[in-house]
Amino acid sequence: MDNKSNEAVKTRSKKVMRLVNPYTGEMECKVCGSTHYASIKPMSGGNYYRGSWQCVNGCQPGDE
Repeated sequence: MDNKSNEAVKTRSKKVMRLVNPYTGEMECKVCGSTHYASIKPMSGGNYYRGSWQCVNGCQPGDE
């Protein structure tokens, strides 16, 4: 794996959302501060859908 693709993997693994309340699924964007309530996957032991960790405004981890 070359250096460029290794950097891309590191960027993708950073989450832009912060879990505020695990019981309600409330998440907050670390960049713009917007909040939303994420849905929990059924039969997953409390895991959230992949799209839940993305900001509704399209913020990226490097936008800070």
